[in-house]
Amino acid sequence: MTPVAVAYVSWLLFLPLIGAMGAHLSRRAGASARVELASIVFPVLPYLAFFLIALPVAIIFDDRVAQNFTIPAFFIGLSAWVIFPAAALLAGGWAVRFFAPRRLISSRSAGS
Repeated sequence: MTPVAVAYVSWLLFLPLIGAMGAHLSRRAGASARVELASIVFPVLPYLAFFLIALPVAIIFDDRVAQNFTIPAFFIGLSAWVIFPAAALLAGGWAVRFFAPRRLISSRSAGS
């Protein structure tokens, strides 16, 4: 039997660095807190759109998708492809947000 969802550990370990880069670049550009948060979690938004929009539409209109579909499988896939990666991205992004002061980043970009 094939697994429902595979969580790639190396990918999950790399995501905090991606979240930190997104937070640093958006903060350096002078973004608001809301835009900074959006830039941190942006890589998981396509997966979230798939699970919230495309998968339910496919289940409704395509009878082959719904044959093997179960609710626990949906939540396992959602966890492996949206929740865990979003948590990893937020861990890196919030580390930059709390440990790198805004004044220091702003003064560096203004002097460049």
